Amino acid sequence: MKIEHNIALWVDQKKIKQDFAELGIELEEGFTSFKITEADEMWPQVSKLAEQYDAIDTIETKFTAKELKSAKNLKMSSTWHHGYPEPSDDFGYIDQVYDLSDYCSECGTGKSQKAPFKMKGEPKWGAKGITQLNWVFDEFFVKPEVWETVFRPFGVECKEVLHARSDKILETVVQLVIPDSTVSFELTNYPLETCPKCKADKYIPITRGYFPPLSNPDDAEIFRPQAYFGSGGGSFRAVVISQELYLSILSNKLKGVSFTPLQM
Repeated sequence: MKIEHNIALWVDQKKIKQDFAELGIELEEGFTSFKITEADEMWPQVSKLAEQYDAIDTIETKFTAKELKSAKNLKMSSTWHHGYPEPSDDFGYIDQVYDLSDYCSECGTGKSQKAPFKMKGEPKWGAKGITQLNWVFDEFFVKPEVWETVFRPFGVECKEVLHARSDKILETVVQLVIPDSTVSFELTNYPLETCPKCKADKYIPITRGYFPPLSNPDDAEIFRPQAYFGSGGGSFRAVVISQELYLSILSNKLKGVSFTPLQM
């Protein structure tokens, strides 16, 4: 496992360029970025400069093949997002797609799907076979043949996705049906925020190291534990898969997702 930082900042002073150049990092003027791991001997100095110049520091954990293949469960994340749920104007899709009986507009928790998602058109898949929509970080969409080959053998069902204007069923994409689980994660001492309106807890997204272990085992191949993650008005549940499903995704060379092992 290695911790990688993507440092992004505005380079609008000669001193900024000079300070980083002294560490061997040549920066272009304007808004620029670079990556560095915590194992790099320069990291302590880079970290101080990043804080000094108000850089955006995005953390990503990269795991070894052994670490990924030895985990009983893994969190699945999208590496690309195709468009937005429609209608996207004023977040109009929320009323159309979700049952809002238990929904909190302040923190975004409590909604449950009641109708198909809509897209502007067929996804431009390229070499990829799985994606998410922007704003919707706990649902996955795949090519029908990917569902048939990779997910259906594990008992995972799918839903239709509709064209935003015509309401016709799209032919090159389906939504995976991901059940909500009764288990959660062991999140004691993890940072969270409590909604002032509904009092729901929502945890700050975890990007460093292993994902927390489950509070109880769940033998489902794919599921959403109970805890919410996010900040402000956005919220989502993590999607967890079994080691067996992970190996199938790996063997079928499915592109568009990354994985974080759960602690044992």
